[in-house]
Amino acid sequence: MSELTAIEQLAIARAIKVSSEARNQVPPGEHRVTGTYDFDVVLKVGEDSEYTPTASIPMKTAFALFVKYSGVTGPHAMELLVRAFNDANDIGSDLSEIASLEKAEALVKESLSKLDKKTRKGQVRVKSTEVVPNLTYWRTLNSDVDG
Repeated sequence: MSELTAIEQLAIARAIKVSSEARNQVPPGEHRVTGTYDFDVVLKVGEDSEYTPTASIPMKTAFALFVKYSGVTGPHAMELLVRAFNDANDIGSDLSEIASLEKAEALVKESLSKLDKKTRKGQVRVKSTEVVPNLTYWRTLNSDVDG
């Protein structure tokens, strides 16, 4: 069998939508499924874009560097950061409780804009899909599979 192209691999991966109900019906163990399937998939791949990687920053490393760069004020700065995290957990997303919020938000926005940008791959959307088992050769072996 020839190897699948990158587009074929992506199309197959995106075409198969697994519901949680299907997962709930499969018992623990290894299950081998062999068969052939006919696919008709149309993919739309978006352009790559730049973003500020705030969610992918390794936080423990960032905190350690923050304390290091703070010098002698590091322990106190870390106490303030922990206090801010605890207060944020208590307040939640209701920002009306924070005095001078506009100044704080502007400072955070300005600081985050200075982070190095990363490139995000374009989004892949499935425009249309049809996955049909080719019933001339399709079976499931429900016994444990030897490694």
